[in-house]
Amino acid sequence: MNTGDRAELLHLLARAAEVEHSLMAQYLFAAYSFKQDASEGLTDEQLNRAFEWERMVLLVARQEMEHLGLVTNLLTALGGAPSLGHPRFPYATPLYGHVMALEPFSVPALQKFVCFERPDEIDPADAFWTAPPDDAYTTISALYGRIKTVLVATAARTPNLFVGPPDAQVTGGPIGTDFPRIGALGGSYDVFLRPVTDLPGALGVIDLVIEQGEGAPLDHEISHYRRFLDILAAVEQAGFDPARPVVTNPVRSGTAGTTVVTNEAARTVMALFDEAYALLLALLSRLFAHTDESEDEVTVLRSLAFMPLMTMAIRPLAEVLTAMPAQDPDDGTTAGPSFDTGGAVALLPHREAAWTVLEEALRSPHYRAYLKSTGRLALQFGYSDSGRYVGQLAASYLIERLRLKIGQTLAAHGITGVEVILFDTHGESVGRGAHPGSLADRLKYLSPTASRQAFNKAGLSVREESAFQGGDGYLLFGTPELAVATITCIAPWCATQTVRCECPEEAAERRSRQGTECVVVDDLA
Repeated sequence: MNTGDRAELLHLLARAAEVEHSLMAQYLFAAYSFKQDASEGLTDEQLNRAFEWERMVLLVARQEMEHLGLVTNLLTALGGAPSLGHPRFPYATPLYGHVMALEPFSVPALQKFVCFERPDEIDPADAFWTAPPDDAYTTISALYGRIKTVLVATAARTPNLFVGPPDAQVTGGPIGTDFPRIGALGGSYDVFLRPVTDLPGALGVIDLVIEQGEGAPLDHEISHYRRFLDILAAVEQAGFDPARPVVTNPVRSGTAGTTVVTNEAARTVMALFDEAYALLLALLSRLFAHTDESEDEVTVLRSLAFMPLMTMAIRPLAEVLTAMPAQDPDDGTTAGPSFDTGGAVALLPHREAAWTVLEEALRSPHYRAYLKSTGRLALQFGYSDSGRYVGQLAASYLIERLRLKIGQTLAAHGITGVEVILFDTHGESVGRGAHPGSLADRLKYLSPTASRQAFNKAGLSVREESAFQGGDGYLLFGTPELAVATITCIAPWCATQTVRCECPEEAAERRSRQGTECVVVDDLA
């Protein structure tokens, strides 16, 4: 397609989204393959070096997430739909002369990454090129260069080029990534998303992607190309293998170039990862294309996709997989995540239908089996960040409703006998979950009765965990004496938190037996 119009723009941006998503998955796969402790044959010094290399690869991967988000915002601005799929690994791409494939961290993998991020002015022979180019776009910057050319030409003859709704785009503020720190390319997670509403904004986004990736027009020291070159040189000099023996392109059912994992335990975890990844993409697709959702519903989409699923499902499951035997009998290799999107990710265009489909995805039989086998469900609710985003009162109501909904959902699916662990972060200020009164008042505020009653009635036990963070932590636990005093205040309150589920008559009778000397903090009558 070479018409130089909106249609070509949407085609090129969809291709760019596929590239960014594929690069991100390959970098994450390599990062998740690192050995994690001395029992895997590394010295303390080698582990420290491996951790640093892992950190740098994850930084680049997060910036590929940023690029995917920026490209998706561009698609939305031009009236297009999110494009979050990619072919199953491995697959050939004419962009680089390499195959898009999931491989553990190694010198050959790093050489491929250097080639992926090659600036135009670098000779292909000096960037580990493996085949002559057979496409108009031999580098990422060439692809984005074509997008810029078509964008400028189309804008010149199309006054209403940016027709998409700005409020459907995703920016860093609501998801908590736009808090820059020294040395970071993006925000606190090295991700900086911005809206696109006009031609200068669109061109700025494209320039940012090129600069962070290939470092064009100059070879910036913080470009992806330079970072991978530096890691490659360090690994070749170090002379040890920091990666686990992870198989390439792991799958549960094979096609050419893949490795079928046969270990049943690993296959079960792979199935759980695949469903979590599919759910993540469905949530992101709906978030980038939401229409008449309420602000509460949009907040749920944001909060589920960006932190809980990415950091508390995708990453830990992937790291568990790379430590599990891939084959039965064990041949010494380990499994890994497939990052299989099944091709194109279907957009859920209608709100009611979309939310029904998303709820069905949360009913995964694999996940239910996992809950029953482990006997616990761990959930994190951040009074701190939630209060920062929407205000403490609104955050508190949202968290309480979410707790109630979780209890109802578990009960509806017959999941009982499971311990629900609720972990809350809070503190530093009243706006982030602290309390102007006593510690007991604060803990009572963070642990209201209704949700614990709902869990109790559903046959679910509750364990509450908290973290005192930042300046709040220093004030309360900064010295041994402060820590003892704080625990001395908290312990009596915790001892009174016996959750009882009883009818009003039983509660009245219990009170008459206990008399006035016994203080019961929670009556769940």
